[in-house]
Amino acid sequence: MFEFTIRKVTFTFCFLSLLLCNVRSWKTCNDTFCGTLRKSPEGYPRYTLNISTVQIVKDSLTGKLTNHDGSHTLQLSYSYIGLPNITRLEISDESKKPQGVSFLPGTTGKNQLRFLRQTASSVTIENGNARSIIYSDPFKIENYFNNKLVSVINKNDRMVVQVNSSGDVVALDVSFPGAVQVYGLPLRADNLPLRTTSNSDPYRLFNVNRGQYKVKSIDSLHSSVASLFAHSQNQTSGLFWNSPAQIWVDIAHGTNGIDTFFMAETYSLQVTFFHGPTMEEAVKQNSFIKGNFNGPPVYFSLGYHQSRNSYASENEVLDVVNQFDANNLPLESVWLDTNYMDQGKCFTWNSINFPNPTALQDQLAKKNRTLIITIGPDIKTENGYFVHDQASAKRFYVQNPNGSDYVGGCSAGNCSYLNHFDYNTSEYYVSLFSLATFKAKNLHVLLESTEPTVLGNEQQENTFPPELIHNIEGLPHAHRELHNVYSDYDVLVTHNGLFARNLNGIPPSEVFKAERPFVTTRSHSAYAMNYASTFTGNNNASWDHLQISFPMCLSESLVGIRSCGANVGGFSGIPSDELYQRWYQAGAWLPFYRAHFAADVPRREPYMYVESIKTRVRKALQQRYAHLPVWYTLYWESVYTFSAIIRPLFYNYPNDAATFTIDQQILVGANILVAPVMKPGVIMTSVYLPGGESEIWYNINDNYKAFRGTGLKVLNINMDSVPVFYRGGSIIARKDTPRLTTQAAVNDPYTLYICLDINNKAEGTLYVDDYKTHSYLNLEYLYIGFVFEDNSLTSFKLIESADYDGAAPITDIVVVNPPANILKVYLNEERLDSQSGISVSYSENGNFMKVRNLSLNLRESFKLTLL
Repeated sequence: MFEFTIRKVTFTFCFLSLLLCNVRSWKTCNDTFCGTLRKSPEGYPRYTLNISTVQIVKDSLTGKLTNHDGSHTLQLSYSYIGLPNITRLEISDESKKPQGVSFLPGTTGKNQLRFLRQTASSVTIENGNARSIIYSDPFKIENYFNNKLVSVINKNDRMVVQVNSSGDVVALDVSFPGAVQVYGLPLRADNLPLRTTSNSDPYRLFNVNRGQYKVKSIDSLHSSVASLFAHSQNQTSGLFWNSPAQIWVDIAHGTNGIDTFFMAETYSLQVTFFHGPTMEEAVKQNSFIKGNFNGPPVYFSLGYHQSRNSYASENEVLDVVNQFDANNLPLESVWLDTNYMDQGKCFTWNSINFPNPTALQDQLAKKNRTLIITIGPDIKTENGYFVHDQASAKRFYVQNPNGSDYVGGCSAGNCSYLNHFDYNTSEYYVSLFSLATFKAKNLHVLLESTEPTVLGNEQQENTFPPELIHNIEGLPHAHRELHNVYSDYDVLVTHNGLFARNLNGIPPSEVFKAERPFVTTRSHSAYAMNYASTFTGNNNASWDHLQISFPMCLSESLVGIRSCGANVGGFSGIPSDELYQRWYQAGAWLPFYRAHFAADVPRREPYMYVESIKTRVRKALQQRYAHLPVWYTLYWESVYTFSAIIRPLFYNYPNDAATFTIDQQILVGANILVAPVMKPGVIMTSVYLPGGESEIWYNINDNYKAFRGTGLKVLNINMDSVPVFYRGGSIIARKDTPRLTTQAAVNDPYTLYICLDINNKAEGTLYVDDYKTHSYLNLEYLYIGFVFEDNSLTSFKLIESADYDGAAPITDIVVVNPPANILKVYLNEERLDSQSGISVSYSENGNFMKVRNLSLNLRESFKLTLL
């Protein structure tokens, strides 16, 4: 149904100011198609599978579904996708064929399936350990994995496929036997486990700009991903509902499992099912079918970013940078709202406050900093403004049903909106980033108002009317069919525009040398999020908004959104000093680390505070920068293994039922557990350490004190305390030299933290490339494995064909829970003596030992032995 094709993408923007949308009446289920559809099966035909029509066609089982009087026929396709434990269901009305728009996220071919048996009432097919029984009357599908029933499609016979003049709608119930929790369906400001919705509206997936959003609410926000995971101690299953239209989802927890009911405003069903069997595998399967087309992020994006709504002039931008430097505070970029524009016109500069943007960017580049500007999809409808003149003349705008250009409200006044689904529009938008048009080399982009937001349109929740038209390859498509994916197309075309700009002056034979773009977006759906970072929206300076940031980003991570963060300190309101410090400490452990605050609150850059607060913020920032090798490696592994970067505890400990509702702690990869303080006045805190008696966790902020993974531990806390633990059995690569930018740290040496498990063993990985270009596609990188056992550390290339000559060396190692009385160090069987500068020392409490002044080349395998 929806097949995502990158080749047809470009971009466009124009900034829409950070708007707190106080719509008086957000739509409820009863205000939409959901109100009637939720009553299914009442009022809708039931379907049976005509067994005589079933056949295998191109590795898919196909057949026809008919209603009971035979007046309505649906086409069924069921297949195994990519892996045996992924299946895809497609059901469409034969009277309405898909018309060219396709967003299939991913890549995957179909696996061969085989008939096991066919009876008068059912068909059984299998692929590897997966088996499906498809029943005729009533139509339903049972999915088994390893002979265990993991999901039932249409168990309650509530399927709807309605295509008529009154509106296209579909619905499907899916049950997960044995499941005790469900997760996913971001974004909303609520705990990680999803609720039963019997006594409330269903979960709604419909992108809206809901400023000042409520916490502990299932209200829809600015992003929507229709992936869901059902979990128990013995099994994880799930699904991805592949539709960019509005979706509502009912959830019912029962004693024998969990039932879900999906309803969407579209004309056909395409649902992909994941059969796990673990949470980790199900999450990877979800990401696999969407495809990870993009590589690791540009390195500076992993550092700290400073934003305000808005820095008003070139001098103010430079002053911010200088103040960070003067106060020894790391910083990567300064972010601008629309104030930099000429009266709200995208791809222009305010000649009074930003008279020389090229010189500004050059000055920032000399300090290894960059500028981030805000752009939106809304183009000011002012005659003589070159973007509007071109877009209007060439019909690049979203249109009204009568064919005229749609005009809505934006922060600049009246605006029309670029139709990024159209290839020619996208190509034009990409061209706007060329250096000839927009002199902006050391500049990257924040996308806002791409929900899309339309000011003053409260009847439509300040977004597009559903009947607007997107022309795609000559065919009209109503906006209601595409609403949630509008933002993703904005991401893709913006990414392509920045990439095209970065190709300027590079010969085709050296295309890998082009620098990576950096795009951030508030709004997104499922299809383009490997190309952008995102954040949890315009939050408040309150403890509950700090607390909810972790479950919000964990939910995003589970569904494949790699880079999520929250506005550190809150966007609106004034944080207390305690909240401000705790937010910097917590925010350092989310993938995207940015502070952003409103124009009508006091300035709150870290250098504005007294020295004691600055010191704690500086420590949080430095801890973030020390772990950037960990973050960068995790991003690489996420791209190529589809693993989550930040994880709830049950991701790695799926059999521990106590972890199923924990969402104030996270795992960064498998090896770092973070439990920041997110309540006021705390002097003692409880941290849950999983894994059992055989798992060791080392508190890195308490002299590597060891704890077993046997559940809750009570820790004494002060304002300097941030409970962070390394897992025993892991090797953590860090860069511990304090620096003010990521670029300044590129050539700094690594320190390996070798955290021994109960068997005195450990292992880890490290990924290194040039941090900024696409040369990794040319195998110019190192992906290194480390193993420590029998008192020896060995290194080896995990991908032998890859190589990179710019990696910094390892100069120090720290062994946590070390063997006693180490006096000698051997490198590749040759002893290193004190004359070479090598030193060995133990901490006072003996919790760790250090070997200093090594020079270990990552390109060469080595064996370092401690005796």
